[in-house]
Amino acid sequence: MSSKDRCVKLYIIGLGLYLKQITLEALEILRDRCEKIFAEEYTSISSRGGIEDLEKIIGKKIIRVSRKDLEDLNGEILLKNLRENFDTCLITWGDPMTATTHVSIAKRAVEEGFCIRYVPGISSIHAALGFTGLMIYRLGKISTITFPKDNILSEYPYHVLRENMIRGLHTLYLLDIDVEKKIFMRASDAVRILLELEERFRENLFNEKSFVLGIHIDEDTIICGGEAKFMLKDPLKEVPQILIVPSKLFVTEDEYIRSLGLKYDRCITIS
Repeated sequence: MSSKDRCVKLYIIGLGLYLKQITLEALEILRDRCEKIFAEEYTSISSRGGIEDLEKIIGKKIIRVSRKDLEDLNGEILLKNLRENFDTCLITWGDPMTATTHVSIAKRAVEEGFCIRYVPGISSIHAALGFTGLMIYRLGKISTITFPKDNILSEYPYHVLRENMIRGLHTLYLLDIDVEKKIFMRASDAVRILLELEERFRENLFNEKSFVLGIHIDEDTIICGGEAKFMLKDPLKEVPQILIVPSKLFVTEDEYIRSLGLKYDRCITIS
């Protein structure tokens, strides 16, 4: 340790899905305890309000860090400040410890003798299940659908869908984002990719009549539900988005989704 008097601390703080979801605990730490604050926005973005708004609320400057800073350089910018005896905060939208990058940085900090404080934020995964009425214990493996890279399309989302369908579990897909390049996958893109993978594997796991749900979570959350061919029409306009391919619905799940009219190629707003 660089200080004998106290344990220098790395705070890893989730901000929730938009500005109003930031917890009182997170605000208190940001205002009163963080000497250096770094924001990462490449794994998740806010659907309303941004880092500039947060700076005004807490009265402090926030330094943005890139994928290169945290992944290629292993979070060295954070560790450097910890070694200089600064209590340091890493903030991100959503819930940070669901991303392997943040777990790896926390591990490095602990190995160097620093203390860790994790402040959870509302995650898109739990919120999407809550808004759609799907039960968490019926959620299968989660996957990310990405755009092709170097003309290579990842087949992993299809393998995950197969595994979950065999087990009778729902499949939730996080969708590709690259804030630095301003690339945001939409549910329509994800459906198109799943159809392409179905054409490749021909296992009859997914087709244009498959029931899907697309969600954009905000103060005014938008949910679109219906057949995959309806989602191809890109009814969900705002980003970021999540796509869910449900397995066979439990009776209460089915009743709730039907009560919202989401089985019938429809979008609703929940305010």
